[in-house]
Amino acid sequence: MRRQIKFVAILLLVIVVCSCGKNKRADAYGSFEAEEIILSSQIDGQLLDFVVKQGERVEEGEYIASIDSTQLVFQRIQVNVQLEALKAQYTIMPKKFIQLEDSLMEVENEIWSITNKANGNQEVRELMDSLISQKEDIEKAISDWKDDQSAQVKVMSAQFEQLYIQLRQLNNAIIKCRLKSPKTGVLLAQYVNQYELVGKGYPVAKIADIDNMTLKAYVSEKQLSSIQLGQKCTVRVDKEKKKGKDKKKLKTYEGVIYWISDQSEFTPKMIQTKDERVNLVYAVKVRVKNDSSIKIGMPGEVKF
Repeated sequence: MRRQIKFVAILLLVIVVCSCGKNKRADAYGSFEAEEIILSSQIDGQLLDFVVKQGERVEEGEYIASIDSTQLVFQRIQVNVQLEALKAQYTIMPKKFIQLEDSLMEVENEIWSITNKANGNQEVRELMDSLISQKEDIEKAISDWKDDQSAQVKVMSAQFEQLYIQLRQLNNAIIKCRLKSPKTGVLLAQYVNQYELVGKGYPVAKIADIDNMTLKAYVSEKQLSSIQLGQKCTVRVDKEKKKGKDKKKLKTYEGVIYWISDQSEFTPKMIQTKDERVNLVYAVKVRVKNDSSIKIGMPGEVKF
């Protein structure tokens, strides 16, 4: 009788242990990725300097590199001289029109200077909206002013507007010569060296947002019905082992599912065993706030 009771107790203990082990097993496995942005040149010219080194952190809107703008500056000076000559020729041109055009140019320069930062900061977005509203008001004021003028004044204003448009285009091009980071992250790669020539659209650097990492994992068709977008889950990565301890330890993070593939694919070779690679799975992406421990390419697992 005692042997039977002892046997049942041992059996229950084994069941409990196995059950606990099963609960700790992950639902899906994958590797971490980061959102990468290729920063390209918007103008033709020679790269004068590169102030950020590979591997260094950059803030959104931070100056990274500059392209030679000498010729553009000379062209702007030339247009300004033509504009002053036109003002001296047409002394009857009302000052209000000149003031409106100057204001329009200033507002557009401000818009172009903060364009790279408009997506990441609430205050910057509000400032951008305010500047765009100002721009629209000034353009309407110029249009209303021209409607009230004689044909002769309209012809003169058209000549002025042509030069002001050239000035705004040159100012925009000069601003684009200073390359800024479109978001906060780390400079992963530098594709151009100092004094090399770059063309419009030519990639200059690659920046990755490592503050918010993505775990791309794979789930089976059976698991697909039990997960949904916006669902919170637990993400785990290997934790550094302490000396004298061989037991595997995991570090946990809170994650959110933000993408689920609508197409199945074969299980990646790196995820499952050879026999299970023939199975079809669905990719899911989980966003995780990084504490600097997670690196690009690091393996991870998720528990839904």
